[in-house]
Amino acid sequence: LAITSVQHLAGIKDSDPERMFLVFDLVNGKLIIDNELFHDKLARLDAERAMKKALLADYQGNPNCDLFYAPRHNGFAVSCIGVDHSRNRNLSLIGNVPISVIQELLAPSVLADIRKPY
Repeated sequence: LAITSVQHLAGIKDSDPERMFLVFDLVNGKLIIDNELFHDKLARLDAERAMKKALLADYQGNPNCDLFYAPRHNGFAVSCIGVDHSRNRNLSLIGNVPISVIQELLAPSVLADIRKPY
């Protein structure tokens, strides 16, 4: 399962309503609709904000980055790729976000799958 939340790629600005969300279930070979992963679109946006905040919690600077994330056992692997204008450099951060940060926003079936041991 791979998910991207695109905010600044392809020239999209913060104020633009256009966003791209791609979700694939590679095991079953199908596209997943947002409401299959999260309770609803608002839950998805809240989850993305929470994951980005958790990833950037210890970062010192002014990051402007796109969030990429994928479920893993008991959490999400998260990365934020973009730029830090305050340091005038490219930015690539990676980390893990525990399931407790967003568990109430996930659809029950997805939550059960994430909690299964491998």
